[in-house]
Amino acid sequence: PPRSTLFPYTTLFRSGVLMGQITYGLQQAGGYTIPFGACQVVGMAYGLGGGFSEISRLYGMNVDALLELQVVDAWGNLLVANSQWNSDLFWALRGGGGGSYGIVTQFKYKLFPAPASVVSGRQLYAFTEFVPVFEAWQEMIRANPPNNINAIIRLLPLAANAIELTVNQFQIASGGNTSEVVQLLAGFPNTTLGPATVRTLSYLDFVVEAGNEETGYNINITDPAQLPLLGRNDFNPAGTLYAKTYYAPEYVNNASDLQLMYAKLAARPDNIIIVLRVLGGAIADVAPTATAFVHRGQNLYEVDVLYIGPAGDATAASAAKRWMYEYYDLAKEIVHHRESFQNHLDVELVDYLQRYYGENLSRLIRVKDAYDPDNFYYNPQSIPTSRMYNSATGVFWRLF
Repeated sequence: PPRSTLFPYTTLFRSGVLMGQITYGLQQAGGYTIPFGACQVVGMAYGLGGGFSEISRLYGMNVDALLELQVVDAWGNLLVANSQWNSDLFWALRGGGGGSYGIVTQFKYKLFPAPASVVSGRQLYAFTEFVPVFEAWQEMIRANPPNNINAIIRLLPLAANAIELTVNQFQIASGGNTSEVVQLLAGFPNTTLGPATVRTLSYLDFVVEAGNEETGYNINITDPAQLPLLGRNDFNPAGTLYAKTYYAPEYVNNASDLQLMYAKLAARPDNIIIVLRVLGGAIADVAPTATAFVHRGQNLYEVDVLYIGPAGDATAASAAKRWMYEYYDLAKEIVHHRESFQNHLDVELVDYLQRYYGENLSRLIRVKDAYDPDNFYYNPQSIPTSRMYNSATGVFWRLF
């Protein structure tokens, strides 16, 4: 079909297929896409926790494109869940995380036009320039950039002494005009590390580059033609990974708070990467209760704090985790964050149910009662039944 008529079109995927395989296949099938994450060796189930994408400001979260699911329930029945059949279950599976309600065997999505090109701007800064770069980034968020723009700050491992700023524009029509990205980059400070680079990439070339940046690991993909050949073993790093996330609902305006942040970041152990992502756009166009994914327009940006360290070094891992918790608490004092991303499970969070699901938690528990009252589908952070959760204290306990 012509690109202008793509929106009514849909596609089906079975569980087990990987993002890289899907991204490549849809593009080759006629220039289609769906909001998928940057890590191309992640499977379909990532969408059950919301599914953030590089193009989420343009097209929304992955769950916003879901039209229907097939689910094996606790009694072994194969259910269809959509807006008309098992609609409460359909609501819960769009953001309620995996492993709580059943085994999803099939996903049906609506399709979107894949960007014809991506204008990608990149500027490196020394870490000492963090405060003015972060302030400029906040000003860009305040200006509410178009939905086809995303902007990411990455604090690279301490040994690199560098901050990477990327500003991407996803262009549906071909042409590759770079002027808007150049103008946005001009709003950031000058640096002695050289001028920004602005390139126009194909969408698949961008997917490959973004995937390597996202994971922090080289999965040996340099050519889009390798995407359909990916397997789960291609992401098997010989290392240790910890992650903490939070959504920031407030700007950091106080100079003393900015200095506190800078001082704490300057004291971080090596092998920690911090990623800040602009939200808004199509993510915020959906109400927090419309799906189970609650992290919507009330938040300005998301922060991922990642430790990617050598295997077997328990001392380094322990020091990194301690620093991550201290920074998390400092950020809570400054921006008063109350939410975390359920796709980056944090097993040491005490209030994980509230942080993952917010005002949607009570409805998620009611759906659990209806579809899995005996808690057959369980993991350490799955949705509990009402018998297992004390809403007054926030305490969750397992009955068996």
